[in-house]
Amino acid sequence: MRKNILLAMLCGVCAALALPPFFYLPLAIIAFSGLYLLLTKAENLKQSFWIGWSFGFAHHVVGLYWISNALLTDPARFGWMIPFAISLIPAALAIYIGLVAVAFKRFFKPQIGIVLFATLWVIGEWLRAHLFTGFPWNLIGYAWNITDSTMQIASVIGIYGLSYLLILAATAPVLLLQKKWALPAICSLLIPLCMLWFGADRLQHANQKNTTLPIHIVQANISQNHKWDEARMADGLMLYLKLSRRAPSGSVIVWPETAVPYFLHEDERIQKMIAQMIGSKTLITGSLRIQRLGEDDFNLWNSLEVMQKGEIAGFYNKSRLVPFGEYVPLRALLPFVEKITHGSKDFSRGEGATVTTVPEVPSFEPLICYEVIYPDYSPKTGQARWLINVTNDAWFGLSSGPHQHFEMARMRAVEQGLPIVRAANTGISGIVDAYGRVQLSLTLGEQGVIDGFLPPPSLKTTTYSLYGDLVIGLLMFVGIILTISFQKINKLTKLD
Repeated sequence: MRKNILLAMLCGVCAALALPPFFYLPLAIIAFSGLYLLLTKAENLKQSFWIGWSFGFAHHVVGLYWISNALLTDPARFGWMIPFAISLIPAALAIYIGLVAVAFKRFFKPQIGIVLFATLWVIGEWLRAHLFTGFPWNLIGYAWNITDSTMQIASVIGIYGLSYLLILAATAPVLLLQKKWALPAICSLLIPLCMLWFGADRLQHANQKNTTLPIHIVQANISQNHKWDEARMADGLMLYLKLSRRAPSGSVIVWPETAVPYFLHEDERIQKMIAQMIGSKTLITGSLRIQRLGEDDFNLWNSLEVMQKGEIAGFYNKSRLVPFGEYVPLRALLPFVEKITHGSKDFSRGEGATVTTVPEVPSFEPLICYEVIYPDYSPKTGQARWLINVTNDAWFGLSSGPHQHFEMARMRAVEQGLPIVRAANTGISGIVDAYGRVQLSLTLGEQGVIDGFLPPPSLKTTTYSLYGDLVIGLLMFVGIILTISFQKINKLTKLD
């Protein structure tokens, strides 16, 4: 059993290395074919759980190691949490894969093996994205971000669909090695070719022309240790204004999450100063909003605000908050735990996904920080013409975390068929078209600006934006039924 545990952990590492920013996609075959074989040879459900859990633990340790970087921004206060962050978080997330392994072993039949495995894997990912506030980071389908073409099928089946296809393709070699079920194996191996064909065709007929709306993104590259230093806060704001001076006339200036470290909506002095610097241009910036309830009581939101002609023309309050980052879950039971972000007050939740409409700017859907990692976080009204993601990834330093975050933003563009404009304090900022193609970007840890034009939406409304995860749910159900039916027909043919 120890040998199997170690092999499962090695497979988990391989799965993590198939994801961004590594993109060693062939390792997915080792990862999931290996896990599949280990589970089929497990003697009981208990062994299956620990094999799946060990895979998941190693997978998440490698994929989420960067979380500990956030605790190093103030090691005196949070350094003691690092051992727990790099062990307990992966251990908790690995439970989902452990349960997938148990279910696979319980319902395993050779004739539906890889289809059952892929289906249960996706169910596990979906549950991880929705239970206990959800954490859909590093879903295995992001390995297909390796090319623009292989991403395009997400416009129909979303990121969970890409996970489904990857598991099918990565486990198909097992069937060939066992010299069984050759037809399903060959069909699964053709998946990457079919994805490339679909993607190439979609990109060939893509909406190529940019709109005439100029976009000016500012990446100030301010260290997290300096961002909330009261002696440097004014300097940080002035840096953003300095980098915005040469924004083209009529442009939309986009600053990152909490770029304005003041309560912009109630500070007329700051509003006037910004208005004098940007003139008639539109500013979209991350900021904080406060609702004062009494002398010592208030509500606090992590917000995005739109400034036009020196006034707040619109705002959005973040709804999906980061546990232990922006609030402490079960605070009554954990009074000794501090949230990592500045200040002791927990942030309040906004009202949810929405479309923001202001004069002279196409309607857009705001996504603050890690809201962009949720595939289903969309109002689905069809009114948005673009997505905007403001974030501060300075917490994670020069690690793989910001690269993973950027790749998830690209996937949202493909799913929704909408361009996404991303402003990140330390990177990666960029303009991505409705097909997930990066038009312009600034690398991680770079200070600078991006001047470009807003790409148009895709020519056709995407299936995923209309029906969401119902499509892949239906496909997985049909896949199971067809596989069982095929095997029954095959048996009857042999009897005849």
